[in-house]
Amino acid sequence: YKVLIITIIASFTLVSIFYALSLEKYYRASILLVSTQQQQESTISSLLGSMTKGSSGEYSFGSSSNVSNSEVSLSILKSRRFLESYIEEKNLLPILYKDEWNSEEGDWLTDEPPTLLDGYDAIFNSITIDINGSLITITVEWGEPELTSQLANGIISRVNEHIRNKVI
Repeated sequence: YKVLIITIIASFTLVSIFYALSLEKYYRASILLVSTQQQQESTISSLLGSMTKGSSGEYSFGSSSNVSNSEVSLSILKSRRFLESYIEEKNLLPILYKDEWNSEEGDWLTDEPPTLLDGYDAIFNSITIDINGSLITITVEWGEPELTSQLANGIISRVNEHIRNKVI
C-alpha cells in the first residue's frame, strides 16, 4: 500500500506542476486611493445641517449635489468615452493586440483590425474597483508587467488631469 500511495501522490504532484507551469502569467498593479473629501463632506454637512446656499443667494435644505469627487472620478474611469480617448491618445491598440500587429510594416495582420471598442472592452475587463469606506483600490490585471503598470498609473493620472481641466 505504501508504494501505491507514494505513486499516486507523486503523479498528482507532477501533473500539478506541469499544469501550473502551463498557465498564462498575469501581473497585477493595485493603486490605493484614500478619499479625504468624504470625511470633510460629512463634517461640513453635520455642522451646517445640510443647509446650502443656492445660486440665487437663498439658503436651502438638502444638497443639490450629493456626488463626491471620488464618485465622479470612478464614473469617469469607467466611461467608454474616457477609456477610448486614452487608448487613442497613447496609441495602445498595437500594444494591446500585439499578436495581430506587424511592427515592421506598421499595419495590422488581420483583415478586420481591432477597434477602439475592442480596446475599451479589453481594458475595462482588466480593471477591478473595490470600495471599502474611504479606501478605493483600483487593480489592473494584464499579461505583461510593464503594460500593467503603465495602464494603472496612466489611467489614474489621466483621470486626475481630466478632473483638473474640468474644474478650471
